[in-house]
Amino acid sequence: MRKSEFESGSWSNIYLLLFVLMWSFTGCDDASKQSTKSVFEGSYWSQQGLNKILPAWTENARDTTYQTFYAYLDRRWKPYETRNRFPGMLSRHIFSYSAAYLMSGEERHLQIARQTMRYLIRHGWDEQYGLWYNEIDSIGKPVNRGKDLFMQTYAVTGLAMYYIATHDSTALHYLERSNELLDKHAWDDKHGGYYRRLNRDLSVDKEDQVKDFTPQLAPLSGHLLYLYAATRDSTYLRQSKRIFDTAMEHMFTGPQQWIMERFTRDWKYMADVNKNRAMNVGHNVETSWLGLRMFEMTSNDKYLEMALRLADSLDAYAFGKNGTWYHRVDYDNPGKHPDTTPWWVQAYGNMFQLYLFRMTGANRYLNQYKQGVQFWNRHFVDETYGGTMLSTYLNGAIERGDKAVRSKTSYHAMEHALLNYLYLNLWIQNEEVKLHYRIRNAEDGQRLYPLPIEEFTYEIDEVKVNGESWDRINREKGYIELPGEERVKVVVTIRDNA
Repeated sequence: MRKSEFESGSWSNIYLLLFVLMWSFTGCDDASKQSTKSVFEGSYWSQQGLNKILPAWTENARDTTYQTFYAYLDRRWKPYETRNRFPGMLSRHIFSYSAAYLMSGEERHLQIARQTMRYLIRHGWDEQYGLWYNEIDSIGKPVNRGKDLFMQTYAVTGLAMYYIATHDSTALHYLERSNELLDKHAWDDKHGGYYRRLNRDLSVDKEDQVKDFTPQLAPLSGHLLYLYAATRDSTYLRQSKRIFDTAMEHMFTGPQQWIMERFTRDWKYMADVNKNRAMNVGHNVETSWLGLRMFEMTSNDKYLEMALRLADSLDAYAFGKNGTWYHRVDYDNPGKHPDTTPWWVQAYGNMFQLYLFRMTGANRYLNQYKQGVQFWNRHFVDETYGGTMLSTYLNGAIERGDKAVRSKTSYHAMEHALLNYLYLNLWIQNEEVKLHYRIRNAEDGQRLYPLPIEEFTYEIDEVKVNGESWDRINREKGYIELPGEERVKVVVTIRDNA
């Protein structure tokens, strides 16, 4: 059930073209001042990320004294609450600026990513025990030496995207060491799954052995699937399968079989916990989306079947008529939901709809994608001050315009820009994408797999190395052989060949 099946005949190709063109006559988007058709073009999203989202972060959110980012910023980018930093969230910015470099080739983005990575390693890494401190103060001294798995997971996220863009050996060392220590100390060998937090010395708190959603599945969406696509190292795929299979076995519960938030060590659903009384829509979108991605990499039907079943339930209970994705849905009464929703759920929902279309060819997903991105553009993208709102009411009114809180950085909006750019150009428009790499220390013949998504039938159209045409390309296996040089600039043009 992939696009190639949907596009098996010329009439299907013509129908898809007419479907997309139809939206060019539906008027202009008030926020973007561009035709609605443009939201089906990948360049719309790369430009949104590079010109509307990231510049405000660069100008307003950075503490240039320490080459880092403020953790709490109001709508007008004024710092508030605390000047402390969260290493896991700093790494999310590394992801954003690395993604910006991939899309633009502008060295200033990579410079910020590199500066932030150096700060993260210098101040966020626990040299005595390993892994990342939960929190450091404004000058980089640890104030919370615990090892919350939410922060640990996202500390690896930025390192992974920086490694993909640069093949930097330091980034690879810390992401591999982090992954190794988390598997050794936080994985429950008896019952499976990751504990939600470790003590500083990497021991498990005997009074707190519960298991939460984020430590289980965020490793896949945050770094493992990107790293597998970009390296083809089967270690990442095996780890992804182990984690995802454990989640599928234990975390679905209730009459709707949603994936829920908190469980005991032996995977009993904790019904008396407040956060378990409602289904987190964003996490269920993430789970279904991951199922589609796992199917692409393994061809195992169980992932596709789960993903489509969950997608149907989400479509029935979690997607509003005006294009909103609800934040939560009541566990016992799925018709009940809050009247507000956060930016990250909307971003995930938009990318998810494109992937659903990729896998099924069903045009309703393109229609819902169009509704979702219109809501994103009109109500989440802040045309006045830049960046995105923290949350809105379902009618589009602003609930909170904060640009940064403990869990909000530039990351989700920039991932939204990068993946929409790739998904739309490759899968909807059948147009090229151009990606930029700055390989710091390449060995002669080292392989560069240039597409960090689950697309293995792409065609490498053109490669330039340091501005010159390059022909050491294995087109059948989809990689480029690099020269044995330092600071190699690689620009790759790619098309979908499905």
